[in-house]
Amino acid sequence: MNLMINTYCNFHCPYCFAQTEMKTNTVKNINLDNFKIYLDFLKQNNEKNVRLIGGEPSLHPQFFDLLDIIISYDCFSSVLVFSNFSFPFEFAQKIVEYSDEIFIEFLPNINNNPQFLPTIERNLDYLSLCIPNAVSRISINIFDPHQDMSFWEDIIAKYNISDIRWSITVPNMKLSKDFNFKQYFHEFQPILKEMLTWATKYNVTFSCDCNNPPICAYDDDFITFAMKIDPSFFGSFACDGSALDVTPELDIIGCFGCNKFKHALSEFETFDEILDLLHAEEDSLRKTPPQKECLSCPRHARTGLYCACLGYRKEKEND
Repeated sequence: MNLMINTYCNFHCPYCFAQTEMKTNTVKNINLDNFKIYLDFLKQNNEKNVRLIGGEPSLHPQFFDLLDIIISYDCFSSVLVFSNFSFPFEFAQKIVEYSDEIFIEFLPNINNNPQFLPTIERNLDYLSLCIPNAVSRISINIFDPHQDMSFWEDIIAKYNISDIRWSITVPNMKLSKDFNFKQYFHEFQPILKEMLTWATKYNVTFSCDCNNPPICAYDDDFITFAMKIDPSFFGSFACDGSALDVTPELDIIGCFGCNKFKHALSEFETFDEILDLLHAEEDSLRKTPPQKECLSCPRHARTGLYCACLGYRKEKEND
C-alpha cells in the first residue's frame, strides 16, 4: 500500500494516468498528523516497509520531517520512494545522510527529458555510488509504439539494473475513451520484444506494474519468442489486481485509472479487510466482458472471468 504524500509533479507528462488524482489546481501535501495515522496503521499490521509516492515525493516541503517520523517509530526497516529523480543535489546528499539511520531505496520512474536529464544522471551516479542497492530497479512507462528505448537500455547497462517494472500507459490521457484496446496493445509488440532481449543481454527480470496486454493482443510469433525468454511475462490476466494507494487525506483508492474503489483508511483495521472489499469489486468487474469478442475468450471459458482493466473499459455489459 503506497502513501501519496503530495499531489503535484514537475514533469506534467501528457500520458500520465495519475492525472485523475492531480487534475485539481489545489496543491495537497500530507500533514504530519495524517502521516502518523498512516504509520500507525502500518505498525498495527506489522508492515516493515514504508512506500512513498506522489506526485513527485521529493517536492513535499517536509519530506525529511517525514523521514524523521518514520525513524522515530523504530519498527520500520526500509523506505521505498517512487521518484522521477529530478531533485536538487542537496536533496540527494541529505538522503545519503539519512541512509545511516534507515535503508532508503528508490524506484526511479525516469523519462528522457532533456531539461532534467543532467540532474537525473547526476543523482543516479551519486546515490548508486553512496548507497548500495538504493537503485537496483527502474520503472518504464511505455506510451508510444515508436518510442526510442535506447535511453532506458543505456541506464540499465550503466547502473546494473536487475529489475524492470514496466507498464503500457493505459489509461493514456491522450487517448479517447472508446479506443480499441486489442489494437492499441498490439502496436507495442516491437517495443516489448526489444525489452525482452534485455533479459538475456543484461540479466534483468521484468515485473508488470499494470496493463499487461491480454494474450489475444499478441501475434503467435511474439508469444513464441516471449515464452522462450520469460513465460511469466504474460501474467495471468491483463490486470492481476489493483494497487492500493492512500491519498494525503487518508482515502484509499484502488486504481488511478478506472477503479471506483475509494474508502477512508479509518474504516479498516487490517490489510485483509481492505483487500477483501477490493477483490469483491474487482471480481464484479471481471465478470463483465470488455468487448463483444471477449464473449468467446478461451481464458474466460476456463476461469469464468474476463480481463479487469484494459484501460477505459466500461463497467457494464456490452450491447
